[in-house]
Amino acid sequence: MFIHTNALNPIRFISLKNMEVEVVAMTASMFNGNPCTCVGNITSGGTESLLLAVKTYRDYGIAKNPDIS
Repeated sequence: MFIHTNALNPIRFISLKNMEVEVVAMTASMFNGNPCTCVGNITSGGTESLLLAVKTYRDYGIAKNPDIS
């Protein structure tokens, strides 16, 4: 029934989205993060994880130093 569906799609499978929200909240709590300002996501593989980490750091750098963009 789900052969043509991405099994890691949190929009299609609400339970995955719920799990992601819970894991991000637990991780933020472990690092004493503010639940109102901490955000995160779960990725499906190493390449995606690395690309999102670099993008996040780039966006953070631009936000802190707008003149470098």
